[in-house]
Amino acid sequence: MERLFEYSNKLINQTNTDFFRYIYNQINWENRMIGLIGPRGVGKTTLVLQYIKQNLNPTETLYITAEDFYFVDNKIIELVDTFVKFGGKYLFIY
Repeated sequence: MERLFEYSNKLINQTNTDFFRYIYNQINWENRMIGLIGPRGVGKTTLVLQYIKQNLNPTETLYITAEDFYFVDNKIIELVDTFVKFGGKYLFIY
């Protein structure tokens, strides 16, 4: 799980926050669940990473891909359980 946190933090730190798409301010970020749909390459990942970088505590946040090799041997529900037990509050899955 440590590798997932390292990768998440790397993505967040490398995200540019100079420009935000118009939809950024139209999303109700307070919802418990948000789904973003659209073709590849339109900025969905960047949009979410920008929000995380600008608004959330990185020690309470994890941004993962469900296609990560971690999930060959581990279930998402197990990750969620461990994440919450160690103080995690914000989980983003793409």
